[in-house]
Amino acid sequence: MSVNRTFEALAHPRRREVLRLLGDRGCLSAGEIADRLDMRKPTLSGHLNVLKGANLVVGERSGTTIWYRVNLTVMEDVLHGILHLLGRGAPEEPGAESPIGHRIVDGTPVHRISGMDPEEARRRNRDKETA
Repeated sequence: MSVNRTFEALAHPRRREVLRLLGDRGCLSAGEIADRLDMRKPTLSGHLNVLKGANLVVGERSGTTIWYRVNLTVMEDVLHGILHLLGRGAPEEPGAESPIGHRIVDGTPVHRISGMDPEEARRRNRDKETA
């Protein structure tokens, strides 16, 4: 993992918007991301390539659609590295259990939402939209 590549990917506000959206929704197609962020698809494609290059986003093909989700393991590793650099904690093995990896989604504790089944993430998205 390249910390510089990670920070370069996080430096652009539109890429952070993509990460926020995926963090909230769990799993979306490129078309859904572009629509929700009012972004042209070629522009989004460039941003997704940078995020994938930094391993911050993972794409999983299902038929003709690629579903994108946040790779929280890399985010956790970067946060742990920063804390260690600042003398705020012992370094852990990359991907080790930590409080940073725990999130609450719709009142349900989920460890490493990046590992959520894409079908489950899509179901949750549909449920949020109909609520």
